[in-house]
Amino acid sequence: MLDNVSIQQIKLIRHEYDKLKTQKQKDAYIDDLTDQVYERRHELYELWALQKEEKAPVVKMPSHTSPTKSAKIIGVKNYEHSNKHKF
Repeated sequence: MLDNVSIQQIKLIRHEYDKLKTQKQKDAYIDDLTDQVYERRHELYELWALQKEEKAPVVKMPSHTSPTKSAKIIGVKNYEHSNKHKF
């Protein structure tokens, strides 16, 4: 998780941490940093999911393929049964 954190940022975090006087303040500072990491991680996960959606392959069926055959190709089970009462 520290891939994008520079040495300068780590020194700054350590300097800010060392300035805190009580253990309660230090714990709160660590909790805040942890929250920031989790928020950033969540943002990165959302970006990754969006990118994955954009790269998802689009399944196009040839125009000469029958609906039943198309349903079988894309994995729809019981196509005939599910559409029996629609007509």
